[in-house]
Amino acid sequence: MQERRNQFVEVLAQIEKISNKLYNDSDDTPSSLVVDESDLSIRKLGQLHSELRDLQQDKDDRLNHVLDLLKTVHSLCKVLGLDFETTVAKVHPSLGVDFEGKKSLTNKTIMGLTSTIQRLRNVKIKEGATVQRENKCGNHHPDSLASSQGIFFL
Repeated sequence: MQERRNQFVEVLAQIEKISNKLYNDSDDTPSSLVVDESDLSIRKLGQLHSELRDLQQDKDDRLNHVLDLLKTVHSLCKVLGLDFETTVAKVHPSLGVDFEGKKSLTNKTIMGLTSTIQRLRNVKIKEGATVQRENKCGNHHPDSLASSQGIFFL
């Protein structure tokens, strides 16, 4: 019976750890782990394993989504001549210097990256409109960020 209880504790601890990472932006949230001693059945353990697999898949999906968003931010920063590390660190410190380390995968971080991308795209559009106006008027300003980088917007 103790061995079964230990299996429950192990799976519940993994569920709690991943849930904290996805929803609480922390691995260090105090444990609220409680094993329901009234149902230590194999069926219940199977349900918990299924829940754990779903959370692991959600974590993998979120990580891939965050990495895609970071690539987009990186590209926009490069085009606009902005510092990528500083830009993403403003969203969440885990996205900054330690790009390969643990990253925040919470909804707040994803929304922050999405908002940053939208803001940077708006800056890019404004830069493009400025370059187009300058080209139409015959005013070429070499100081213009977009034109100095050879970026032209159609």
